[in-house]
Amino acid sequence: MRDGSRWRDAAAGRWLAERTPREQALLGAAAAALLAAGLWWGVAQPLAADVARLRSAAPQARAALAEGRRMAAAIPALARTQRTAPDAPMRATIQRALAATVGPIPGTQIDAQGERLRVSLPIVPFDALVPLLESLQRDAQLQLHEATLTARVDGGSVRAELLLGR
Repeated sequence: MRDGSRWRDAAAGRWLAERTPREQALLGAAAAALLAAGLWWGVAQPLAADVARLRSAAPQARAALAEGRRMAAAIPALARTQRTAPDAPMRATIQRALAATVGPIPGTQIDAQGERLRVSLPIVPFDALVPLLESLQRDAQLQLHEATLTARVDGGSVRAELLLGR
């Protein structure tokens, strides 16, 4: 069985085979015209409309891109400018509260992080932390934003990482 004979066995194939060669050519031309019209209205027209819409939106998109690039170029400059956090008064208040409640702790670090201060206490009695934090909140309006406490081998003492701010 040849490839073309299977097509001719179908109902449409039999119907088309019964037509004269001239009718077959006209039917083929009509099918091609219908296919071309379908492609025109189904593919070409929507594409042309999208191209026109995108061309009209391009100036606004270019302006938005330029604004975004300008803002992106400003980011490094913003990162380099230091905030004027009330670092010195808060630092002194923390040191006074530490001295009053716990006493001097060797290795204590107080680092500014934006408008907050990170206080690292390498070893502090656990039961002294609550009075220390109460004193800071009451006297300096400093609040605890974050705390990481790590138990130490010494009984009742911890390593404390505190993030304080107003």
